[in-house]
Parts: sequence; C-alpha cells; structure tokens
Amino acid sequence: MCAEHQSKDQVSTTGRDNQKEQKRTWLDIIEKIGTPVAALIAAFAAYFIAQPFQREIAGVTLLSQRETAESQLRADMFSSLIGPIVGPNQDKDIPAERQKILVELLALNFNEYFEFKPLLESVDKQLTTHESRQSLRSIIRRIIDRQVAGLQKNNGDGVSDAKVYTFYVTEDPQNDKEKEEFVKLLKQSGTTLYVMRDIGSAEFVKVTSQDNEHTFEINMREAKWEENTFQVHIKDNENVVMPVITSSWADLPLTDNTFLPDGNRFAVVCYKTITDNPLKYAIFKFIWFPKDYYTPRERPIDQKKFLDLIGKKTGK
Repeated sequence: MCAEHQSKDQVSTTGRDNQKEQKRTWLDIIEKIGTPVAALIAAFAAYFIAQPFQREIAGVTLLSQRETAESQLRADMFSSLIGPIVGPNQDKDIPAERQKILVELLALNFNEYFEFKPLLESVDKQLTTHESRQSLRSIIRRIIDRQVAGLQKNNGDGVSDAKVYTFYVTEDPQNDKEKEEFVKLLKQSGTTLYVMRDIGSAEFVKVTSQDNEHTFEINMREAKWEENTFQVHIKDNENVVMPVITSSWADLPLTDNTFLPDGNRFAVVCYKTITDNPLKYAIFKFIWFPKDYYTPRERPIDQKKFLDLIGKKTGK
C-alpha cells in the first residue's frame, strides 16, 4: 500500500511539474511575442497621435517660409521699381514714359500700403500727351475698382460690408449742345446726377452710413476740369461742416480716406472725368467702409484679433 501511494504521489508531482513547465513555456512564448507586438502597437499609436501635430508644424513652417520669400520678393521688386525714380541712384534723365510705367507697376502692386498721390501727380505733369495721361488714369480706375470690390465682400447674410454711392457731377448747360448732352447724361446716371451751381446753391448729394449714424450732404464748390481736381464740401446731419476735401483722379480709397471717432470711415474719389464732350462731367464714388475697418498699412495683424485685443466686441 505504501509503495502504491508513493507511486501515485510521484505521478501527481510529475504532472504538476509538467503543467508548470508548460506554463513557463507559454509565458516565455508570450513574452517573446508580446514585447515586439506591444512595441509595434506603441509605435503605431505614437505615429497616429503625432502625425496631426507634425502636419501642423510642417504647414506652419511652410507658410512661414513662403511668407518670408514673398516678403523678400516684394521688397526687391519695390526697390527695383522705386529706385530709378526717387532712390539714391535715381536716373535724372529718365524719360517720362518710363517713369509712368514704373509708377503704374508700383501702384498696381503696392497700392494698399503707400500713398502714391504725390508721385502720380508728379509723373502726370511730365507727360506730354493726352493718351499717356489717360493710360495712367485708367490704371488708377482699375485699382479703385479692385479696392472697392475688396471692401464690398458679402458677409453671408446678403448685406455688403461697405456702402458705395456713385454720382455724376456736371455744370449748368449753357447752350443747345450742352443741353442735349445733359439730357443724355441724365438718362445715363439716373437719379445720381448732381449739377454744380453758384456758391450759394442748395444742391447736394446725400449719403448715409451703414449704421445710420451719419448722413452727409455733399456739395461741389469748385472744379478744375483740366487738372481733374474738385473741392468737396461735406456737412453732416448735425449741421457740422467738415474740413474741405480736395478730391482728384489720383485718390485711392485705402490711402485717401477719413476716419471718424465712432469707427466709421469714408472716402470720396474722383473716378473719371470727361472733358472732351460738349458737356464736361465727372463720376465720383463715395465709399462708406465697414465699421471699425483698419487699412492694411494701419494694422499689422488681423482686424478681428486687433479688436479683441483692445477689448472691443466685433458683433460676431
């Protein structure tokens, strides 16, 4: 009986030893396989988690490099264009036509940041032909159209950010030919025709801001048709007369404008002057800017961020 029990105990001990050995074998296998698998899973997880951040960093780096390259290109371009005209190595004998081309390129590419009116008027005086002057003026009209279109971006509710009035200015017709042209102009301009009269005239054009805080009455007191300059008199709804504005063909909305204390801003520009018709007339644009608008040369950061920075609500 003792031998039989001893034999059974040995079998039982051997079985347990075999089970332990099998467990150790499986643990070894799991350890050998699991460690690389866990590392692989961790690597995949790290990759998928880090990928969006890497893409964002790469995008920011690429954007920064592109902006740096573009800024350098624009700086080089500006120096190349302005240098021959007013730079330290300016060419004293540069032909007027070449100056006109350089100024046109400058205005087309940098009109948001610089006041080009003195330079435009200086070059205009040196031009000797009517065609050259009209070519320069056509470039300015193109820039005005571009700037006004940028101000009139739709904000999504069908309402334009800016408010633009267009009106025609002429004088009393003095003869039959002028009267005939006056009738044509009246049909062309609709209800926006303004006729200049003597200094005591009550004629005016009325323009109202988007927030209805300002209603201006505009009078044209003096016109120098050959120079394309006009004296613009403005009176607001409180009968306060503002300083006289001299508007000419060289005015651009983003650089030649008036900023009011309540955040409203406006510009009045002489868009086009016709002097070779029997009846002389000019087309004006009066632009109310979006409320609290800052021009690119006045603000180096985003407009909304700037308003948030100073604690002013944007209403959006």
